[in-house]
Amino acid sequence: MGQIPQIFILFTVFISGVAMMIGEQCEEHSTMIKEISTVTGYSAMLKCTLARTEVFNYRITPYNISWYEQKTGRELSGVTGSIHVRGSMLWFLTATLEDAGEYQCVLRTPERCFEQALSLTVKNPDPEYCGLPYTSYKQIMYAPANGELVCHLEGYMDNADNYSIQWYKNCTPIQEGEQYTPFGRSKLNVQKVHRGMDKDVYSCHVNFSLSGSTGHMALSFAVEVIEVWHEKPSISEPVNEIVMADYGSPFSKTCRVFVLSKGLTIPMVYWMKKKNKEESLSSVSASASERVHYINLSDNYLENGIQSETLLRFTEVKEEDFGCTYVCFGQNDKGSVSGNFTLQPQDPDLKAPLIFVFMGLVLVFVTGTMLHSLLKIDITLWCRSSFPYLYSRPGSDGKKYDAFVVYPQMGSCSWAQKFVLHTLPQVLEESCGYRLFIYGRDSTPGEAVVSNIQESLAKSSVLLFLYTASTFSESTSGNKPDEHLLLTQQMGMHCVLMEDSMRVLLVELEEVTDYSSFPTSLQHLWRKQGVVQWWRQGGQGPEQLCPSSRFWKKVRYSMPPRGQREVQVENALLEA
Repeated sequence: MGQIPQIFILFTVFISGVAMMIGEQCEEHSTMIKEISTVTGYSAMLKCTLARTEVFNYRITPYNISWYEQKTGRELSGVTGSIHVRGSMLWFLTATLEDAGEYQCVLRTPERCFEQALSLTVKNPDPEYCGLPYTSYKQIMYAPANGELVCHLEGYMDNADNYSIQWYKNCTPIQEGEQYTPFGRSKLNVQKVHRGMDKDVYSCHVNFSLSGSTGHMALSFAVEVIEVWHEKPSISEPVNEIVMADYGSPFSKTCRVFVLSKGLTIPMVYWMKKKNKEESLSSVSASASERVHYINLSDNYLENGIQSETLLRFTEVKEEDFGCTYVCFGQNDKGSVSGNFTLQPQDPDLKAPLIFVFMGLVLVFVTGTMLHSLLKIDITLWCRSSFPYLYSRPGSDGKKYDAFVVYPQMGSCSWAQKFVLHTLPQVLEESCGYRLFIYGRDSTPGEAVVSNIQESLAKSSVLLFLYTASTFSESTSGNKPDEHLLLTQQMGMHCVLMEDSMRVLLVELEEVTDYSSFPTSLQHLWRKQGVVQWWRQGGQGPEQLCPSSRFWKKVRYSMPPRGQREVQVENALLEA
């Protein structure tokens, strides 16, 4: 069994030679670090990374690694001057400008072949960087604080037989003391970092030995100092307040904590609660599965600091939550701050009931207005008959007649005079008990017309004015309107409009389509209070003499109320 490795080695050498002669075809694989840079006189190391699981199963598959210099095609092995081959690593203990170039790592297995190209750059020393290899990647430290620097030459340290490290600042060795302290195998602790340090150049020197030979490697780099500071947190919400919530409803409250700061510094924000002053604080869960929990919403970076928001959430408010005090804490290494609120049940919402009450009142008002408009005549007549003692007795106001009847006597049709002299008295006087003054029927013969009309108007409460379509129009035969009617109309309108000593009721006996010939005073009253239309509402047959018909109710409504003497008559009319 001991001969197998030897046979494999001989086989690999044989295959390598054959492959080189016939032009071997290998799978190419790249590496993250393809180029290594150094300066003359310092060491460098190229590392082949083909032996990894992404390429092949290197743990169980035997393999061999060979190194080649591409510009010459020669294979490198063992120790050649300052070049050392150690498995997957190609060492240059003292690099020269001639060493710069492309190198190829070839990994062979019994069945496959893989290759990887790497590059070595060798420069002349640059006094700006103390003549050392230099990386453009800056290491970051924060001020005012303590920081650390790392020497990124672990590859040399891990694979050298032994090594030692020395730190430099601006090409001068750093002395261990209060500000600088090496720790670990490759780190330097820096105390009291300040902004001025970003102008310095730091470097680490590694002296090592390899197979009895010595080498040294160094790396220079700049430092970026980021100013970071912060003060004690402050809280803007909640601030010792009482908050109302509805039972059974979801509820949430935001805690806002602000830290005056510069740089990255996030406070810790959380919620706690207590039932009463005697109880100690208990934590609130941060799990969203709990009924009461808190959620860290966001950290908003402002120009002068950071504001953190944390939401306290109730999926459903219960009775046990009322009276509890919930406390939000915000803290950092400078101290802590807290704000709280007490949850109380929401006062009853009176908005909806008030709206319903208002709408109800509006509905009642509208309904009442409509009913009053429709039934005011019936209600008024019912009140007069039911409560006669509320009204003064007839004649108590000095009026002898309830109504002064004015009607056209000349040129009027026979049915109009019949209505005035027969129908009107039969209903209003005989059935309802009203007292009417009808000129021509009740006037004294031989008495002066003007004085008779004036005296009768003064003794009447209502002016009952009846007219037809032709009352104020001239006939085709040239007849003029009734002069007696005009005189009575003028005197009556004077009492109604000027003296306000009596009311007026206009009764339209037949349909009138043109009011242009009517006196202005009548047109004014017609537009202001309307008319009672016999031709439309008088009814037919026996209904014309029924006091409870629509037409006669309107007439009775406009007549003056009667006292207790007429109660029996009015009750009989209502029963009819």
